[in-house]
Amino acid sequence: MPISGFVDIVITDATGKVVGTTLTDKKGEWQRSFGLNDGSYTIGFTGIFRPVGVGVTSIYASPITNVNIPIVVPLPPATEVILTETTPIGDVERVVPVVPPPPLPDPNIGPQGKQGEIGPAGPIGPAGPVGPTGKDGPSGTVGKDGPAGPAGKDAASLSSEFIFIENPLATNEQPLHFALKDTTITEVSAVTDVGTVDFNMEIRGEFTPDQSGINVLSSDIRASSAGISATVFTQKILAEQWLVYVAKAVSASPTKLWIWVRLDTSE
Repeated sequence: MPISGFVDIVITDATGKVVGTTLTDKKGEWQRSFGLNDGSYTIGFTGIFRPVGVGVTSIYASPITNVNIPIVVPLPPATEVILTETTPIGDVERVVPVVPPPPLPDPNIGPQGKQGEIGPAGPIGPAGPVGPTGKDGPSGTVGKDGPAGPAGKDAASLSSEFIFIENPLATNEQPLHFALKDTTITEVSAVTDVGTVDFNMEIRGEFTPDQSGINVLSSDIRASSAGISATVFTQKILAEQWLVYVAKAVSASPTKLWIWVRLDTSE
């Protein structure tokens, strides 16, 4: 701290212990220097003096008798110094920033070597999250018409037949259909009110509908109040042939039996 006049200087540590004293001469220069250990200190100035400075560098505008200034050792590096220049109009003080010198090269560090070869590529990382869906693109041109599919079955070629038998017996035989052309059986269904009826269906000749024929089911089926259907048949009905219902067994006294078949006469 630049000062002018004779001043007593007392240095105390953080506990208040005096670690050194000195005086300044009339120019404000300390008569003694001190080697302080790291730590916090207070420098007390006592006397009739005025800090030296020009403009904003002047801390006080009038003489004072004492001031205490805290410091920390080691001191931070100075960022500016005050220089006194002699001019025709007298001495002028100015503040000059301190430019730290460039660091000296470390003697233990040699020159930088050449760049090494590029190493192999590392493994591919995991895929990132899927981004948002983009906008729909414009519609493409309409393609050519595809080939026509096979013709569907003519509704006229499909038909159904049914019979109703009251108080069915195990000896019942009942014509279901007479074919005018070759006909495929696609399904037979049956249901009772109560009890069960076991039956099959036979293909019989045009003039022998009362004589045993050929079963169209590989095994007898049983109609009950829950209903039953079959879709697999061993024979088709040729033109001029009968399809006849043939009972096989009756149980638990059914009083009503409904049977219906679906037929297809398409080639």
